[in-house]
Amino acid sequence: MSPNHILVFDSGAGGLSICHALYKSGNSFNISYLADDAVFPYGELSEAQVTQRMLQVVLPWTKSLAGTAELLIVACNTASTLILPFLRANLLIPVVGVVPAVKPAAAKTRSGRIGLLATPATVNRAYTEQLITDFAPGMDVVKLGSSALVTLSESYLLTGYFDLPALRKIVSPLCRADQYGVFVDQVILGCTHFPFLLGPLREAFIAEGHPFAQRDDFFLDSGGAVSRRVHSLIEIQSTSLHADSNTIKLHYTDHNRSAGYWCEMAGFALGTSVSVSAFSLFS
Repeated sequence: MSPNHILVFDSGAGGLSICHALYKSGNSFNISYLADDAVFPYGELSEAQVTQRMLQVVLPWTKSLAGTAELLIVACNTASTLILPFLRANLLIPVVGVVPAVKPAAAKTRSGRIGLLATPATVNRAYTEQLITDFAPGMDVVKLGSSALVTLSESYLLTGYFDLPALRKIVSPLCRADQYGVFVDQVILGCTHFPFLLGPLREAFIAEGHPFAQRDDFFLDSGGAVSRRVHSLIEIQSTSLHADSNTIKLHYTDHNRSAGYWCEMAGFALGTSVSVSAFSLFS
């Protein structure tokens, strides 16, 4: 078993935000990452299609590496809200999911109104509704699903460009007060892609006149919680933090993408302190 070998998968680059949270913890990790980008984004697939990808691609990939890995992170809210029990029943290593941060948002809110910004699949999933019932009873959770934000996040990660008018149009429903003049005072980033858009999202909320958007704790994501969960499940090996001690090996499924594309994407997402390599899963 490789020291601190973690498996991570997502339909695209969103899971790199979870990898970033792991690397920020101060420990070194050897990460194998699957970007199932042939069907990007998962948020536009039916439940049957997501399950089919688990059977055809994700499960075989995970099993091929599970002998050397300590756990698997499902770094996708859409997939986590659907297939965690299935993966846990079919794998011998622990499986950590990423779900919307409803519980911490409910603990932080003072207005009793919370925004949930995620993919359409995540906001409509029964699992998400159960999270709200369990952890935010009696609160007004305003759900907003957007697949466009997922694509915008990857584009921004590569180019540094974002379309402010387009972002304002997407987030405007979360910027309006209710009939009593109450605004959402916490916004859950319920997709692992969205932390990469944090700066542009804040700018869009401010431009829409949201009174709380400048607060540091206005946006919540699950990266820190996942990192803490990983640390609780495995014994972290002590390794010195030099340039080659953090590694990530990416596998991707889209034949139209290249290893260079994914190395560049990971470099932007993770910084220069991580050694990156990328390979087509079917090459």
